[in-house]
Amino acid sequence: MTKEEILEGNRLIAEFMGGKFYRDTPLLLMVPVISPAGNKIKCIDKLRYHESFDWLIPVAKKAAHHVRVNDRGFSMQKRIHEALNTFDIEALYGSVITFINWYNTTTTL
Repeated sequence: MTKEEILEGNRLIAEFMGGKFYRDTPLLLMVPVISPAGNKIKCIDKLRYHESFDWLIPVAKKAAHHVRVNDRGFSMQKRIHEALNTFDIEALYGSVITFINWYNTTTTL
């Protein structure tokens, strides 16, 4: 993945997790994201969803709460579980991004 793809993916996840970005400064969070260590993260390049299970597992849990059995999201959730079972962080990151993109097109956050 390129740095731009990582930043865009982390931005998407941060918004899904409740972070809000400034309109005129898309690299800074107006509403910060709380890191696994409890720190308030306000700068997009400090987000570590792409490289840390500690960051990514809460996202996978939140995704699981937004899936109903009859949703297409259920098959996406299955991919998330498969990535978790193989401890493949790149697959998990990609599956979470795919899920959030689908979720954002079907639901108003």
